[in-house]
Amino acid sequence: MSGTGPGIDRRALVARHAVEVSGVVAESPLSVGNGEFCYTADVTGLQTFPGLYPVQDPGGGGRGTLLGTMSSWGWHSVPAAEPYDLAATMRTYRTPRGPVAYVDMRGGLSAHGESPSSAAESWLRANPHRLDLGRVGLVLHGAPPAPADLAGARQRLDLWTGAIGSRFRLGGVPVRVTTVCHPRRDVLALRVESDLLASGLAVRFAFPYGSQAWSDAADWSRPEAPPPS
Repeated sequence: MSGTGPGIDRRALVARHAVEVSGVVAESPLSVGNGEFCYTADVTGLQTFPGLYPVQDPGGGGRGTLLGTMSSWGWHSVPAAEPYDLAATMRTYRTPRGPVAYVDMRGGLSAHGESPSSAAESWLRANPHRLDLGRVGLVLHGAPPAPADLAGARQRLDLWTGAIGSRFRLGGVPVRVTTVCHPRRDVLALRVESDLLASGLAVRFAFPYGSQAWSDAADWSRPEAPPPS
């Protein structure tokens, strides 16, 4: 049976489901990406306020953030105290086909944390790990602005184009940010528009060391450590 009505306006249909926020939604920041690369932004369209999007470590470690720049190819390993072999973590299980050895933890593992039984198990459990490739955020006069300086935030994720548009005021001055990711290449593009650019507003790129923590893929406490390679 053939239809005689008008065709579907697919772009209009998708636009009805665009994601819009008018402030900090701590548990659900917006992201742009392409399946291999992802940039998660705060309400400024960048990663200006990571502390407003916390992730708690169930093991009682330091607090992380939902904001990050991640990829399928960005991995890191902390140097081991000595060479470790997966053979040290093998456990034998009975199966219908006979005993089978698997890589497994001998220590405890639960929603509240983990307790490895050896240094080898601890290191092999955590390495390699995903690496936060870097943080891209706004600074004002060389320092991150205070959350109290942010007002009038409006943000929209266009599901058709994949672009995030962010509007807000910093210290009463309007700022507009557009955040996009290339659909086939792992490339992030940002556009910042504001009169503040002539009086101290800038974009800062910061690169962390890799982290073994459950709640964070970035370690900002080791500025002396060699950069991940």
